[in-house]
Amino acid sequence: MVTTTIDGQGKVKYRLNSTIFLFIDSAGNDFGQLNVGGQILKVREDYQSIDPKADPHDFHLKNIGRLIEANENDMRAESTGIYITKSK
Repeated sequence: MVTTTIDGQGKVKYRLNSTIFLFIDSAGNDFGQLNVGGQILKVREDYQSIDPKADPHDFHLKNIGRLIEANENDMRAESTGIYITKSK
């Protein structure tokens, strides 16, 4: 979920809430039965000055897209570190 707040001085605040639910259920001769589950919640905020020359839709989409990509990369790295490497 993304919320956007624009103040009176031409500044915009983006707030992104992302959640990943991860469940692994596996069995093998080497390790037996494996059940792992959990969730990761990340909140990320970013502040930008509004570019008066830019198209408002493009400006917001570019900033929100960058915020989502950064959050996804952090969450992917965290889930790999917490769940995947510990299950090997």
